[in-house]
Amino acid sequence: DVISDSEGCKDVEFTISCKAELLDGFTVGCEAIQFAQVNQDYLKINWEYRITNNCPHTRTLARQSMTGCSICVPTGLECKRGSTVFKPASEGDRYVTLAPGETAVETEEDTIDLTKANNACMHSRDIVLRIKGGPASSGSFASDNKLSFVGPQK
Repeated sequence: DVISDSEGCKDVEFTISCKAELLDGFTVGCEAIQFAQVNQDYLKINWEYRITNNCPHTRTLARQSMTGCSICVPTGLECKRGSTVFKPASEGDRYVTLAPGETAVETEEDTIDLTKANNACMHSRDIVLRIKGGPASSGSFASDNKLSFVGPQK
């Protein structure tokens, strides 16, 4: 979702996806394993975050925040927070800058312990980006995206 009433191009495509890797090496989308029964103790989840600048001017990711949560019964809610989802091109850069048509992709690997809960757990990623224009473009805006799925049970 784009959150702004500012002027300027807001045509920035931002997606979150995830895939689960089963013991036999087979990979499926996280939505395909919801409420399933699996015969394994751990499940590897590969998250992918992708942003594409479709504006005719350069866009900069001025601020980023990510919250990843799992809620299980009986263990409860566990969350982790981060302030860098997309990394700058070089160590000396402070911000991620995207030229027109440029795409940035980041991945994260997570392991879910299926032995900790009596029931299936819900897992989510919620990312908010503050995107601003450069000298040739006006306006800044926030883009928020969230993906959740209910994991399998052992």
